[in-house]
Amino acid sequence: LKEKINFRIEMFKKNFSNSLNSEELEFWKKVQKINSEGYFVTTFGSSEPALKFGKKPYIINANYFDLVPYHPYTVSETKVILENIYGLDFNNPPIKFWPEIRDQSIIKTFEERSPDEWKSLSKMYNLSGVIVPSNWKLNIREKITSNKYTLYKLQ
Repeated sequence: LKEKINFRIEMFKKNFSNSLNSEELEFWKKVQKINSEGYFVTTFGSSEPALKFGKKPYIINANYFDLVPYHPYTVSETKVILENIYGLDFNNPPIKFWPEIRDQSIIKTFEERSPDEWKSLSKMYNLSGVIVPSNWKLNIREKITSNKYTLYKLQ
């Protein structure tokens, strides 16, 4: 019993641990300090840390949204987000039966979108920023950059 309790305690600690290097930790601290009231557009790799370390809400978790079949009332909102923000065809996804948004499916859309298009999306969907891998180059003003991620400020 003692082993099981210790194992669970260690797993609990691991889930809440901060396994970031100092540069990434500094990046997410800066993200936390941004005064924002809207959602953030995130990618497959940035959804979890945006919420966990940046304390910022995402418009959709790009890692998974398999909750839709269990909560069918979310279908129309999910469809709008995927099509209008991520540029994906809801009825004909890039990878069928995968409840996630892969970076290679959206990078071109994100990088080719104009500043006015980003501004329009920001107003329409209450978006405060976009957090993408740092090697992506979006046509909006850079706000915060690290080796791994860049946050582009929309509002």
